[in-house]
Amino acid sequence: MGRGRTEIRRIDNTVSRQVTFGKRRAGLFKKANELAVLCDVDVGLLVFSDAGQPFHYCSPHTSWSELIQRYESITSAEFQGTGDEDDDQMFKEIAQLRRERDRLEASLRRQTGEDLPSGATREELDNMDQQLELTLGRVREMKDELLSQQLDESQRKVHILEDQNSFLLHKVTEDGQQHRVAVEATEGSTTPTLMFGGFFPEVEEQLSTSLQLWPQQQQLPAVQGFGLQPSLRLWLRRS
Repeated sequence: MGRGRTEIRRIDNTVSRQVTFGKRRAGLFKKANELAVLCDVDVGLLVFSDAGQPFHYCSPHTSWSELIQRYESITSAEFQGTGDEDDDQMFKEIAQLRRERDRLEASLRRQTGEDLPSGATREELDNMDQQLELTLGRVREMKDELLSQQLDESQRKVHILEDQNSFLLHKVTEDGQQHRVAVEATEGSTTPTLMFGGFFPEVEEQLSTSLQLWPQQQQLPAVQGFGLQPSLRLWLRRS
């Protein structure tokens, strides 16, 4: 089975393109050498790579200077004749463009009223009036369209700002509610302390219970003539 036909198009991959360039260049120079040797002709081949590097081949029995001189001597007359014809054609086109420019400038001056002919008829003036009305109508249409576009753009910006304002208002309201709930929860946790004057009844009850663990002692009668000192009362109680 034979090889498929290769599509001739630019190679996108840089490495593949350089490899292909080297192979094809070598093959091209080989074919040029074979043509020069087999047919005894003068061949000059010049190739520039994509990086701007030149590659050239010249027949063994000639030089580049001889080839260039022969080429210039043969084609100089053709180039000179072609140049004269091209110059004449260019001058004709320039003259035609100038006439067209003058005609358009005169028409523009008449439409703006700067260069109205003194002998203009009523029909010509009516035509000019109609053209001005049409032009004015188109200008007004363009102006209205531009104003409409600007109005739509302004309304779109207003809607965007309203949406942002609504979002911010909702956010602020939600944060305020969360803060209020936190404050109420904090106040609810401190209410029992405030109700009992800053003291906890359970703690006071435990303290009073611990103080009542000792049995109450009977009061000794006071002896007439002297009183018992506190240390003596303590000793009597222990005894």
